[in-house]
Amino acid sequence: MITNVLNGYPQAIKDIIVGLSDLYDEDSLGIILYGSAASNRLVYTITDHKYEFFSDIEFLLIPNNRKNIGNKNYRKEMIRKSSDYLKALPFISQAPFVDVYPVDESYFSKSQLRISTFELKRTGKILKGKNYLELLPNVSKGNYNPAIQNIEIVKALKILLIESNHYFLHNDEPSEREQSRFCYFLYSSYLNILRTLLPWFGYFKPSIEERVALIPCLKKEVRVSKYFSEEQLNKFIDIANHKQKGIFNDNPKELFVFTFEGYKTLLCCLLESDRECLIKNIEQRKEAIFWGSEVKKNQLVLLTRFFIKSLNCLECLNNGSKITNQSINEVEACFDELISGHNAYRLLNIIDNYTLMEKDRWKIIGSKD
Repeated sequence: MITNVLNGYPQAIKDIIVGLSDLYDEDSLGIILYGSAASNRLVYTITDHKYEFFSDIEFLLIPNNRKNIGNKNYRKEMIRKSSDYLKALPFISQAPFVDVYPVDESYFSKSQLRISTFELKRTGKILKGKNYLELLPNVSKGNYNPAIQNIEIVKALKILLIESNHYFLHNDEPSEREQSRFCYFLYSSYLNILRTLLPWFGYFKPSIEERVALIPCLKKEVRVSKYFSEEQLNKFIDIANHKQKGIFNDNPKELFVFTFEGYKTLLCCLLESDRECLIKNIEQRKEAIFWGSEVKKNQLVLLTRFFIKSLNCLECLNNGSKITNQSINEVEACFDELISGHNAYRLLNIIDNYTLMEKDRWKIIGSKD
């Protein structure tokens, strides 16, 4: 079955995916391949007949044992086994990271109306078990809620901050490989802007190639052309071409700035905000871009502020500018608010846990209330 599903894949890639799925076979009712591997769009280079991977390989597992569903230790063990397997293959110089996520059927039936759900339903590949993808809701222009998707912007800013901090501030002299991998990360981050931008204007496509092909359509959107420059829009096309060919020769500092500016432009476009008023408008118009309870929306606002202000400081360092005391104080103030917000979230969990405990306690006591 797996061999038929992977028709058209290079033999070495097919062997890797089959070998990995064999590792999980005994423990699982179902195995689903998703992400770039499912679309046969893994990015890698070949030097001296050895593969250096840039893309991850991602699986969803439906475990036999329900105790393993969502179990972090089980997930870590599966990831470790995958890594050990790939390291032993002689034709790989740099193995891909393999993510293995154990889920049950409700993961599919209760999936939110987000682009990741749309992509999984359209491009996921069943390697074992029944077609769990049929349980996923259909995501379309008619039922799509952009505010649910926009948590991806916050996640993207978080990862941009963490990865850039590591590359620029914890790496005295990056190797050529480290520079290539950082550029690959920035390419992926910049292209992910389209995952949020295109559906906002009614365009739903699962692959990078299909999304980039819609750049001419975006250029005709008055709102897009008001905020995104011609250079920013054309950059999607250039980066997509370079990424798929495994060409990572951009200047990391310039690419970082370009990517960060792209996300600020995206937020300005969604909020119809001037750059100078962006932080204020994120706070005042959180209902327009974020979805969920008041606590959740406030957390997303706090996180977004913290990430943007921190990335602004990192941008200053890369430009050779000084970071002012005021800028650092603003980042510190955001961090203090995050701690307070985290404590509010902890309180919410404590009360929820207390409620569950009390239900059992009063059953024991004998109360019907």
